[in-house]
Amino acid sequence: MQQLINIPDTRVFTISAEQVGIITSVENFLATINVGGIIRCFPICNVTAVGNNVLGNTLLKPVRKDMKGECSCCEDPATNELATLVNKTVEINYLTRPGSPSRLIGTVAKAGEGID
Repeated sequence: MQQLINIPDTRVFTISAEQVGIITSVENFLATINVGGIIRCFPICNVTAVGNNVLGNTLLKPVRKDMKGECSCCEDPATNELATLVNKTVEINYLTRPGSPSRLIGTVAKAGEGID
């Protein structure tokens, strides 16, 4: 997510909310976003999706099979599955807030360990 710092109109979806603003920092497992002058901070492990017009130019961290982080039990299976779907059209469902699932349909361009 660090590549998206200071880029306007970045959409960040978490398990409880959707924020549109400017990511101001990503450190210590926390992301901070400025939403119309209001600073909001949330754990990176709660991010379910990000969106921006420049996402096609972002670099993904390579898949690391030897690392086990606090989110690996959730993220590793999803990363492995997405890696098998590169260049295929898929439908991905994710949560933006409790009881409010969202859907994204598109072609998987690449898969990795999150945005570098």
